Amino acid sequence: MLSHGLWTRRYRADPALVGSTIQIDGAAFTVVGVMPPDFVFQFFSGPRQLWVPAGWTTGDQSSRRQLVRVDCAAEARRQRG
Repeated sequence: MLSHGLWTRRYRADPALVGSTIQIDGAAFTVVGVMPPDFVFQFFSGPRQLWVPAGWTTGDQSSRRQLVRVDCAAEARRQRG
């Protein structure tokens, strides 16, 4: 799950990114969604820009089902008005 800011800055707000695989510190992750622009998750060391399942392993499908999908194509349409 990406923050709206990271999605916009690094991936040019590409709606096709959802469902794609990106590399984070050498590990492959599937982008399942983008958070709305006004969502802020403040952690003790600062705001977060992406979230991955805790304890994820290659065969662990239950963690994937627990993630919330945010339709970034709908978000892009909303921003265009």
